Amino acid sequence: MRFFGCRDPIILMSSGWGGVRHALHLLQTEPAVKRWVISIVWNAIMNNPSVQKFQESLLSATWWHSEQ
Repeated sequence: MRFFGCRDPIILMSSGWGGVRHALHLLQTEPAVKRWVISIVWNAIMNNPSVQKFQESLLSATWWHSEQ
């Protein structure tokens, strides 16, 4: 059986994987943690230069159509 691409149960029981399992558990069970992660991801997306350029292009297209 493979879990996270790993067949060795000893590796999955290591402290590193324990931290990952705990983090995933918190993400699934704690609404505050879920909101915090969503907030971080949303901010990263909205501060991405490509996303900002896309938003600007949408705004300019909307403005141009409203002037017609």
